[in-house]
Amino acid sequence: NNLTVIASPNSTVGTTALETATVEPVTFNDIKLSGDAEVPPVETDASGEAALLLIDRLLFAVGRFQGLQGELFEVEESPAHIHEGAADENGDIVFNLAAAANDEGDGFFTGLGSLEAEEVERLGAGELYINIHSTFSETGELRGQITGGDQGEELDNGDDEADALTLNIAESDEFGQYVTDAEGNSFYLSFNDGKRASESNCNGECAETWPPVTLGEGETVTVAENSGLDADLLRSFERKDGSTQITYNGWPLYRFSGDDEPSDTNGTAVNLWFLVTPDGDEVVSGSGATSGD
Repeated sequence: NNLTVIASPNSTVGTTALETATVEPVTFNDIKLSGDAEVPPVETDASGEAALLLIDRLLFAVGRFQGLQGELFEVEESPAHIHEGAADENGDIVFNLAAAANDEGDGFFTGLGSLEAEEVERLGAGELYINIHSTFSETGELRGQITGGDQGEELDNGDDEADALTLNIAESDEFGQYVTDAEGNSFYLSFNDGKRASESNCNGECAETWPPVTLGEGETVTVAENSGLDADLLRSFERKDGSTQITYNGWPLYRFSGDDEPSDTNGTAVNLWFLVTPDGDEVVSGSGATSGD
């Protein structure tokens, strides 16, 4: 049951080699397909299951179905698709899936597509779905909403400032805008973790040099008002020592022990460590430029 992914050397997906080497995949497991999920619902005994893997903006899908009441038929050159749309609505096709079935209506589907940035956001919000078309129903016989990506737990952005860690931004001529705490102490990300990481690769002596940004008991996290930071990009995960580390746009956040004063940025570009832009990317050169610029 292993899945091997081979990237084409002619791929034009917009990512750098360094990002490709370090990005962490996001998995969507146990996606259930049914006629009840169709809009409107379809009465069928058929069922299906799917799993998906998101790597940067590449979405891989694989699944199976059982007991289709009709034969597969093509809509826009394919009998199965990833669509955009919330659970109670139908939407446009994002990309096609290949599908095949035997005489008993049992079969499989698979596919690979490159998502736009807004489609990645819709995926995270549960607004993409799988649809399998058959002659049994014009709108599709089986549908499954894609939910449950392992991007960490959503954080409670509390209003009690006394018990809240507040993210803010600072700005310098050399690096442009970057993320800090409320006192202006710089935050960093590490390519050793990868984006959308659900664990930290910095422990032990590493964590002494790069202390993780964690929450104390009962502490919440928020962003400074009018800072331009997006509180919806905040997540958390449990570290090996049991503490709760926060992430921003999928990147675990750290401080640097070599920063003595607020506004110090001594840790940036040290090996694979970088300041963090307000959008949640890495600052790699002056004026807040990132490796994707």
